Amino acid sequence: GAVYKTFSRSTHVVPVEREGEFFPQGHPTPDMQVVGGIDWGGANPFVFLWAVRLPHMDNAWYIFDELYWTNTSGTRLLKDHAEAIKERTRKWKCGLSRVWADHDPTDAREMASCGVASRPAKKDVNMGIEAVQRAMKVHDYGHVRRPHFFVSARCENTIRELSAYRWSSSTKNR
Repeated sequence: GAVYKTFSRSTHVVPVEREGEFFPQGHPTPDMQVVGGIDWGGANPFVFLWAVRLPHMDNAWYIFDELYWTNTSGTRLLKDHAEAIKERTRKWKCGLSRVWADHDPTDAREMASCGVASRPAKKDVNMGIEAVQRAMKVHDYGHVRRPHFFVSARCENTIRELSAYRWSSSTKNR
């Protein structure tokens, strides 16, 4: 079955025209913790996500951009990904306070030499899924009910993957 059963486009996906509620200045502000996440790909696409904590929304997480590169998009070196990440980060007028990566020491060293350093992410898939599931739940904040997790409509691949992610048939107790 679906991994993220509570994921709903109407609840979690922010239309670009509504982004002013999240970024009143049109981009992340210095008081917002902007982080990145890398999945090196291999047989799957290379993915970099930009996410931010929103202090004015009880520190909810907002994934506001993605770099998604499939093997069918053509060959691309890590230095090319690093340049795209740095360029897009400049476009957003923000810095990355931290970047986590599905740790591959060789890729991480090469990416760091290109100006995108990362820390190894904990390899606990279930813990990560549970954290995202908790953030997706709608909470009562007194004056408003909303989740603690949002994703920009511009992140089409992330939205597709959140909707399509399924437990394998061999996974038990799910």
